[in-house]
Amino acid sequence: MEKVKIFLDTDIGSDVDDAFALALALNHPQVELCGVSTVYGPTQIRAQIAQSLINAFQQDIPVGIGESTPISKLNPIWTTGNEQDNLKLPEINVKSKMFHDAIELMRSKIEEYENEIIIVCIGPMTNIAHLIAKYPRVTNKIKRLVFMGGGIQKKESQILDVGVQHIAQQFEITPEKEYVTFYEHNLGADPAAANAVLNSDIPKIMVGRNVTHKISFPKQEIVDMLDNSSEAQRLLKHFCAVWEKHWRRDIFYFHDPLALSVAIDPTIVRKKISVQLYIDNTGYTDSYGDLLSAGFSLCYPENSSLEAVLEVNIRKFYDIFRTYCLK
Repeated sequence: MEKVKIFLDTDIGSDVDDAFALALALNHPQVELCGVSTVYGPTQIRAQIAQSLINAFQQDIPVGIGESTPISKLNPIWTTGNEQDNLKLPEINVKSKMFHDAIELMRSKIEEYENEIIIVCIGPMTNIAHLIAKYPRVTNKIKRLVFMGGGIQKKESQILDVGVQHIAQQFEITPEKEYVTFYEHNLGADPAAANAVLNSDIPKIMVGRNVTHKISFPKQEIVDMLDNSSEAQRLLKHFCAVWEKHWRRDIFYFHDPLALSVAIDPTIVRKKISVQLYIDNTGYTDSYGDLLSAGFSLCYPENSSLEAVLEVNIRKFYDIFRTYCLK
């Protein structure tokens, strides 16, 4: 069976699930990982974290440092505070060749493997938007973009909130009656970039929080499954400890590994729907600076380039995750 060619765009180092997504890409026998790029905030540190995990798996994958500043510039850069701590394990191997420029690395791999590369974006879409702006013709050479971001759910009320009303006026469109979207960090951190990507003609699959939030493990179960038999296992265990120290949570949510799994094996998806998603660029925020009105969707079953996942085979994902991430 031909391997799936993946280019991973990530904000690794903040939430721990990015590291597990990268581990899955490095360890899955059906994946040819063509490159990794980092995005949002401390991209140099993120590149070092990615490189350390690549080294632990004893692979040679190019890593590109991407855009640290969102195009939108609405809110301060959100970080967890544990990014630098991920590099504090004494035996971490961060030695590397010179890091690449993320946009140029992404372009070169797309052109090298024309119509074969699946970009998996598990962070804000800033790098992808810059790629489209700088090399607009390259979009026709991307097989697919699978991204973890946004979310879509059945509408419980026919009453529109003020944010959705504003978007309807801004785009002169009528809100979809059946589905609505809700705030999610990856799209909300750079809504201008998200709009640029969502409005492109790249075939896209949205793996939103409506499905990823169902993918969780008790923290202790993950830690117990990770032994010290390899450098990769020790590193993942270290990332878990750093994350838990900062967050003090007993549950790990694996949003990003699910998005990657959908790219590897689309049969994980049980139900999806064609939509068009608009993002509110004006930034209605709460007291924490979170964008409350991230947009909403309209259904275009025949001509939309965006499909939103509504249901996944959770058991199948767990089998993939346990087999290739934790062993």
